[in-house]
Amino acid sequence: MPHSLSGSDIQRVILAKGWTIRDVARYWDVSRQRLYQVFKQDAPALLWVCAAQGLPEASPDLLTLAKSRTKEKPGHLRPGAKPASSLITQAAGFSVGDILMASDYIGEIADEGEEGVITEIRRAGNYWSFLVRFDRGEDWFPETHLYDCMAPTGRQASLTV
Repeated sequence: MPHSLSGSDIQRVILAKGWTIRDVARYWDVSRQRLYQVFKQDAPALLWVCAAQGLPEASPDLLTLAKSRTKEKPGHLRPGAKPASSLITQAAGFSVGDILMASDYIGEIADEGEEGVITEIRRAGNYWSFLVRFDRGEDWFPETHLYDCMAPTGRQASLTV
């Protein structure tokens, strides 16, 4: 295998070894957003090339290990998480329950045209972050990403807690 791979080559290597982007992100303890940034690079750092080349074939045991790295105990609040009584329901022109449509491919959780629902909003430093749930998964997106990759539909979903 060549020592110099493009980001898209790295993505192909990962997928060819039977990994999903979500599971390899968990296995490597990085965010999926970071991996997608790497996949867009023409010449990513050698660290990513070595990681992809050294990644073992996906196996049930390794996939279980990857998934277990991010599981939280029921009822456990993440550090910095707020209790339900103080959850934010509206920010930056978006509200919990807003239905958004992916205007672009968003990794393995949504293809262009698929709809997702904002299920939680939180402050993340100097910007707002939104938890958007699609049929194939959910992820946190910064406000700018909502504008870049999603479009509001003007519809609201009824959410049950």
